[in-house]
Amino acid sequence: MATEGGIRRGSGPWSLHEKKQFENGIVEVGWGNWKDLVHHVPSRTSSQIKSHAQKFRRHRQREFERLQSMHNRRMTAADDDSLAPATPAAVAETPKRNCKSTPARRKSATHKAKR
Repeated sequence: MATEGGIRRGSGPWSLHEKKQFENGIVEVGWGNWKDLVHHVPSRTSSQIKSHAQKFRRHRQREFERLQSMHNRRMTAADDDSLAPATPAAVAETPKRNCKSTPARRKSATHKAKR
């Protein structure tokens, strides 16, 4: 068994419970946040989770896309919930920003050639 932070971690094939924890964690924290996923799959190390995720993405592309979509919808819903209607007092206290858009910077031909 591997240890991380003094906690014993599992080895060998992933159980159905661990797989479900992994999927729920992906929906909640997103793809690539391996250290945060340790809180959702406490029986595995962040390295084990990353390795499992790489194989999951390679062999189960549709499920990967489904989990990504669920995470994105969850994050959009969280953003929508945080956009409560503004009160007149809150609007008055909000500093005004300069609304002029700045042109996008272009990379020179020499910069592209150095890559």
